[in-house]
Amino acid sequence: MKKITIGVILGLSIALGFSFKEIYDLKNTTAEVNTYEDLAIFMDCEPVSSYEEIGEVRLAKISYNGDNYSDARKTLIEKCKKTYPTAQALVISFDKVHKKQYIGKVITFK
Repeated sequence: MKKITIGVILGLSIALGFSFKEIYDLKNTTAEVNTYEDLAIFMDCEPVSSYEEIGEVRLAKISYNGDNYSDARKTLIEKCKKTYPTAQALVISFDKVHKKQYIGKVITFK
């Protein structure tokens, strides 16, 4: 009788543990992103987890001292950390309309 009771309790504990875990259907395009200076950086993609947008940072291509993505990312991170110290992630995209600036959506996870 004790073995059955222990088995039932163990089974229920495991089932409850899995029921509180966020469930997401993994796809071939699901990935983990890199972090820089404690910010998760999403480039031309969206986080899977729920989030709240708390602001935005912009960077005109002519306003930074470089011509590659690494320089732009570094400058956007600096602007983000200075303006939004509670930020947890930055969603970076290229302005498709004007084609002259990077846009960083500043977010925190729920």
